[in-house]
Amino acid sequence: MENWQRILVFSAHPDDEILGVGGTIARLSNLGKEVYVVTFAIGETSYSSIEMKERIREIRLKEAEECNKVLGIKERIILYKPNQGIVNDRETYQECVKIIRRYKPDVIFTHYKEDKHRDHRAVWEITDEARWKASENVLADFGPPWYTPELYYYEVIELFTHPSLVIDITDTLEKKISAMKTQSSQLPVLPGVIEYIEALARVRGYLRGTRYAEAFLRSDFIPKLG
Repeated sequence: MENWQRILVFSAHPDDEILGVGGTIARLSNLGKEVYVVTFAIGETSYSSIEMKERIREIRLKEAEECNKVLGIKERIILYKPNQGIVNDRETYQECVKIIRRYKPDVIFTHYKEDKHRDHRAVWEITDEARWKASENVLADFGPPWYTPELYYYEVIELFTHPSLVIDITDTLEKKISAMKTQSSQLPVLPGVIEYIEALARVRGYLRGTRYAEAFLRSDFIPKLG
């Protein structure tokens, strides 16, 4: 973790990076690392009352900006894919290859395949493969090849049985919770989510031997180079 300088986080929606890796983002930002977040869909179908339907896109864009400030995200790239309609098509896949080559991350965090949300599963599939393709000597107009040494999946609701990395977020849990509170439109959609964040952080902290933590699973889609 000390060797990571540029971190790239892929999230389906603006609050997924908070739930899965928010404490780690804040910790890395505090250490002076550069954290970039790619958000595929702004989440325009995630409204809890019909009155919000026409305003939800604008609301969520503002909430994403507030989250950036709280967690110390250097830049958020929004792809504006349709909510509940993210697909692993050629255009989206190649966009991710370009992004990886542009930002040259030392590590990538993304969704895991074992997830109920179709958008989360789609992001997992796209980014795992895009990491590999970005390292190949192809698509020269996208920039020079870039090999990202590590890729980790993060937890949203479905949890890992045997995580391969557990990061202490004792000093940044409050920032993670504060970031979630910026997503005020989503608190009625996810009732009890603040309590869930703290409870899961306690469970993962127990696993690590710290007060709070976040758990991750390492991708074996492509091998680590020695």
